[in-house]
Amino acid sequence: MKLHTHAIEWMTSLQALLWAILPSHTSASPFISSPDLVHYDVPSKNSNIIDEPPPKSKRKTNYPAVTFSSTCSPVQRQYIIDELSEIETMLNEAQTQITTMLQIIRERQQPKDWGPRFDENTRLLNTWQAYVEKIQLNRRATLGPGQAPRSPWKVAEGNMKTMYEKYYNMDQVLKAQALNVMFHCDDTFLKYQEKESNKSFRLYKDERNEATDGPRNANIPLPASLRLCHESTSISGYRYTNSVSGQEEIYICPITFEKAKTSNKLTQFANEMSTLKGKTIDEIFFNSTANTIFHELTHCEHILGNERTADQVYVKNGKSLKAYQASGIMELSYFRPDLSLKNADTLTYFALGSRGSTEEAPKMPRFCQLSGIER
Repeated sequence: MKLHTHAIEWMTSLQALLWAILPSHTSASPFISSPDLVHYDVPSKNSNIIDEPPPKSKRKTNYPAVTFSSTCSPVQRQYIIDELSEIETMLNEAQTQITTMLQIIRERQQPKDWGPRFDENTRLLNTWQAYVEKIQLNRRATLGPGQAPRSPWKVAEGNMKTMYEKYYNMDQVLKAQALNVMFHCDDTFLKYQEKESNKSFRLYKDERNEATDGPRNANIPLPASLRLCHESTSISGYRYTNSVSGQEEIYICPITFEKAKTSNKLTQFANEMSTLKGKTIDEIFFNSTANTIFHELTHCEHILGNERTADQVYVKNGKSLKAYQASGIMELSYFRPDLSLKNADTLTYFALGSRGSTEEAPKMPRFCQLSGIER
């Protein structure tokens, strides 16, 4: 069945516009591999979530089910609470931007009719194509050698709705004060058991103070290649489910607080050219702790259930790589776009990137050509 003439004209117009702009935003990425901060989600045998946190943990009234271990100072605790509020703002902005994209698709809006939103809509759609999936702008077009697979508009629309639902569910948990996690600001109480470890895994013993920090985990086996906060400065945070309490725990590493000076906010980068010029999206990501917390929240089962994210793996030149940071999620969208919506950094970076996809911030989505830093 042939498409309506208006629909064909709409897709052809978008193809001419976005294909002309997208290569300079994406294919120019150097994809340089060099050490930087990474996150990970530690799987647990027991993923059941209880309704109440450990009784002796201290609470904050803003998020009454959020608790902190004794590893967090009062300053760090308040900073995390402040960053949770910033995450709510990120989620609201991301939902608004996805709604805009869906409206463009639903109404078959011609680029010539975008008016004052022309630059914003162009950047927003290109951010989606750089970070999530390439879109088949015109079904008559054919792929050339080496080009990434493309999603038909209907598939892209469905994926946008799926991402919107994930942001919405995260937002609702925060607004309903239903976030139920314990935060740790270091992990020195996890002691490496060398004699009980081997080439396949490293075993850790939980020696936390149960009087202040809740029940200890059973022994924790981790992949041999992983290291904890106190063992490596290349780790920024991770999530783990306490095998005894069933509560999800988020570890924010000291290096993350250090980079953010335990005070930096997303809002210090105003959405205007003078503030964002010369910055990379990775730089902004690690400038505040909100983005690391956002990443770890997407891993949480009590927030997203079966739709929670993982740190997805793709294969490039025969090598398996984790989809971390801007370069990683861009390569994931090229090699395995089917995994983009299941990847933690994709959700985090799109929310961060879409925040800057405004008329006042033309540089933000273009950071993808400059960032390219991976673990």
